[in-house]
Amino acid sequence: MRRRTDLFFNTIRLISHKFQMFSPQQYSKDDRGENHLSTMPIRLNLFNWIVLAAASAAISGFAAEDAPWPRHTIASQSRGADGARFADLNGDGLPDDCTPWEEGGRITVSIHPGYGRVRDPWPTEFIGAVPSPEDALLVDLDGDGRLDAVTSAEGEEKCVWVHWNNGSKGWSSKPFPLTKNLCQWMYALPMRIAGGACTDLFIAGKNENAKVGWLESSDNPRDLSAWTWHPLYDAGWIMSLIAADIDGDGADDLLFSDRRGATRGIHWLKRPSEDDVRGPWRDYLIGGNDAEVMFIDYGDIDQDKKLDIVAATSHEGILLFHRESSGPRDWSEQRIAMPPDAGTGKSAGIGDLDGDGKMDIAITCEHSEGKHGVFWLSYQNSPRDAEWTFHPISGPEGTKFDRLKLIDLDGDGDLDLVTCEEREDLGVIWYENPAKTGVQR
Repeated sequence: MRRRTDLFFNTIRLISHKFQMFSPQQYSKDDRGENHLSTMPIRLNLFNWIVLAAASAAISGFAAEDAPWPRHTIASQSRGADGARFADLNGDGLPDDCTPWEEGGRITVSIHPGYGRVRDPWPTEFIGAVPSPEDALLVDLDGDGRLDAVTSAEGEEKCVWVHWNNGSKGWSSKPFPLTKNLCQWMYALPMRIAGGACTDLFIAGKNENAKVGWLESSDNPRDLSAWTWHPLYDAGWIMSLIAADIDGDGADDLLFSDRRGATRGIHWLKRPSEDDVRGPWRDYLIGGNDAEVMFIDYGDIDQDKKLDIVAATSHEGILLFHRESSGPRDWSEQRIAMPPDAGTGKSAGIGDLDGDGKMDIAITCEHSEGKHGVFWLSYQNSPRDAEWTFHPISGPEGTKFDRLKLIDLDGDGDLDLVTCEEREDLGVIWYENPAKTGVQR
């Protein structure tokens, strides 16, 4: 607000000085002898009016463009919302949310209420109780047509849980015995790997004995003791797991970010051939091994039909990796500075947020007390520009934001932004994009 106010008065001062809009008689002294503009009429010629109108229009446009986006609450029923992941739980074609509440120890699902009520809090149900849940997602694990939920727990719990969707009979929670006490689990990702009737599951953890690996489904997926554990990678602290066809062979590989430790950085694991799916997945480092990389996203940001990756980091700005060729290691790194009045980076996303046909970058932050915790950046000439233009989304409200998701929640054709805030207990929230014309990557 101060920035816009200063711009307004500086513009008025410039116009009044340059074109002598105010006559000497328009100043008066107050009781302290200080000069002030009086309320006498302003003498303007036609040119002065045109300049003033143009300046006013420019200021109005600046204020509208630079204003934070409206914030709406999806759910706030517990404490420490720690991630929002979407799937269509009730089959109405709209995205529903699954969220773990780290401090509250609860797992919730929130049902999209339809576009007419999307700005109201969503109908929310508790589906399970798990200590220290870090991640939760919806996926049909047993092939019955109903979405179940999977929770990854850290802390002392150190276990991956399944919340079975029993339809009218409600939900029932069971742990994966193979995962108990292996490490602090941080994230899960469904992926069909072994060719069975039901999906398999990538899981990843942090700290002591942390691993990235996959759980192979069995003939009876509800018998969790019959699943098979395939460890693939010794990890430090995994943030993102993403299914993406990195090498263009038509099969999804695994893209991930490792935050700390000897192996930190952004990596991808090459999926083996179909006749060796239970074998090793070859590890390729993309970059960022000299930074504390957080949540990442991918897309064709420079529109050259090659995959690019963006990463938020805790203290090293925003990392943008451009794919230079089809080689497994042929990436170039670009660093974009964080705005000085923003928190530290937590999550990054790629999408066209203003509908200009160019891809933008959205960022959420931690440690954003009194600063911008959610914002987006646009480039002017090329994604390889050294400086990008800052645009606020959250303003100074909120302290610790989590992973972001760019998705059109209100059906108006542009990308809104969903995230969680867990220090001031704003809960699961979404910011409504005023552009109304954005397109997803």
